[in-house]
Amino acid sequence: MVVQGKGIAHEGVVVSEPVTFSVDTRHAGIAELDVAVVSAECEALDVVMRQDDVDKCLYECRYTPRDAVTHSVIVTYGHVNVTRSPFKVSLSVSTHTDTHIHTQTDKQTHTDRHSVIVTYGHVNVTRSPFKVSLSVRLRCRCSVCWAAQWAQDESN
Repeated sequence: MVVQGKGIAHEGVVVSEPVTFSVDTRHAGIAELDVAVVSAECEALDVVMRQDDVDKCLYECRYTPRDAVTHSVIVTYGHVNVTRSPFKVSLSVSTHTDTHIHTQTDKQTHTDRHSVIVTYGHVNVTRSPFKVSLSVRLRCRCSVCWAAQWAQDESN
């Protein structure tokens, strides 16, 4: 029995990204294959298992982790854990970082209230959104916002 792939690797699995691993039962005889993925909070994840159309002894398993906590991948064959099962998988969040600024102007005081929302791996970082009050208007310097502001200034 051979179980291999990124989905059972100790590290490198990223939250919210589908991950796969394969199971080769070619030399294990005939038995029932079961796969389960459970988070550290005992939440069972959906696992999609697909048997190869040509080689009926090969299976591809896919799951999508939702939280950055250790997961257990449990693979049994004939109701017995395969070697090294359960596999402990440590998750990380994506390295994609994004920042959004939401602005709302107070009509009476003419001050802007800004909410700065910072995400890391599509998840809000701790204490985000941050509330900021300023007496001056901030301008975004990205090309889209700059072009919109320039068009607005030209029309005035």
